[in-house]
Amino acid sequence: MFLINNRFYNLIYSLFLPLQILNAWSIGPIKLFYIPVGVMGIIGLCYFNNLIKYDRYLKYIAGFAFLLMLSVVMGGFKVFFPLLSLYAILSSFIIFSALEKILFFRLSPYIYFISLILSFIFAPWPGLPYRFTGLYNDPNYFVMAMIVGIYICVKSYSLGGFYHKLICILSILLSLYFTILTQSRGGIVSLLVFGLFYLYVLYKNNRKAAYTVIVLSGIFSGILINNYGEGLTLVVERFAQKKSTDKGSSESRLREASGAIASISFRPEYLLFGAGYAITNHARISGDNKRESSAILLKKELIDNHYLTNIRIHVTPIAIIYENGLLPFITLTIIVLMLLYSLYRSRDWLTLGFFLALLMQSLTFFAIPFLPFWEGFFLVISECHTSKNIHSNIREF
Repeated sequence: MFLINNRFYNLIYSLFLPLQILNAWSIGPIKLFYIPVGVMGIIGLCYFNNLIKYDRYLKYIAGFAFLLMLSVVMGGFKVFFPLLSLYAILSSFIIFSALEKILFFRLSPYIYFISLILSFIFAPWPGLPYRFTGLYNDPNYFVMAMIVGIYICVKSYSLGGFYHKLICILSILLSLYFTILTQSRGGIVSLLVFGLFYLYVLYKNNRKAAYTVIVLSGIFSGILINNYGEGLTLVVERFAQKKSTDKGSSESRLREASGAIASISFRPEYLLFGAGYAITNHARISGDNKRESSAILLKKELIDNHYLTNIRIHVTPIAIIYENGLLPFITLTIIVLMLLYSLYRSRDWLTLGFFLALLMQSLTFFAIPFLPFWEGFFLVISECHTSKNIHSNIREF
């Protein structure tokens, strides 16, 4: 597998995650992150025929993307544009795993740090719920983006001097703080899993550094408890499901799964073709009388599917099976298992912990259309089949 060495590509890719975090920012109807995605999508298509000969993961992902088109059979024209958006994202990552990413890792922490600050400053505070969401409408999106950002900062830490390391540390601490503010149970558990793998790697390589991180984490936690005690209480209460809204978020996922199963039992062909990519996006609650208005929406949009639930499917595996059928689900599962095996075999525990965190967070919302999910996915692919080349180049840089 050859590596592409191009500073321009590195610069463009370093904008992906930060501009996605600032996803509410746009120029007219065009969101800012569409611009780098469009540029790299066009460039990626130019490389596709050459790279697919060498990259087995790219072959499987291309197969996954092709199988998603089967959902047009049942979903019709309304799934065309959501699919087109996903294909643009996947195309933009075609060359990512073959790119020598030294400059990407050096630049990303700085731009990522700035995006976190801006997302805090320009968050729509008056309209926010009691959970911090940044510039997203769902805290789980924000947390997944920060999981990817933390991994990039950890990988980048040793590539610069004092100020570079300081920015990496500040970015990680700010991400952890924002994760607490989101009160995302899945996000907190996912980051704890990643953190345990990171401490294991650190302990194996440098025990003093591991102990230092544990002490600093304790100090950071103490500061949080002292200054944000009430917020931490809310986090604990969410895990205990003391509020009706907390119970509702868990129960809604069960209703979504039940709605999908009931729909498939009525129309078994959905297992082959799917009901239509992103079709359950049409299950929305709106209006003053939420119960009545959601029922009206279901009659208009989803009654033919017998998906009698007023919430779209959040859990990614269930969403893939229902909306796209078993074949895309099996294909993506094979890719995930291949990556997990490769990481385990190479003993890359840091990336394995990150990948597990990414997969766990994907259980909290439908991650397939989400750019940071695929950036994390392709970062894992990079480590699986070009890690030796990348690591040697980093040492020689």
